[in-house]
Amino acid sequence: MSLSSIKYLEELADKPGFTLSGAEDYVGEQFGDVLTLYSNDREVFIGSQQDLERWFQRYQFARKNDSIQDEVK
Repeated sequence: MSLSSIKYLEELADKPGFTLSGAEDYVGEQFGDVLTLYSNDREVFIGSQQDLERWFQRYQFARKNDSIQDEVK
């Protein structure tokens, strides 16, 4: 993982108040290079960099869709 991609993911995580971390507990097991996303000390996501980028895309889509639904009401 490049430093710029990690910085990008950290910025994405920081906006909604998540904390991005390396998953040291999972390294050495079947996961390989893994990132963990936390919210209020709870794991929200565990997976690869590519999977986390996709997760954020879906998260942002859902938040945008929620805000559109709120405007309609």
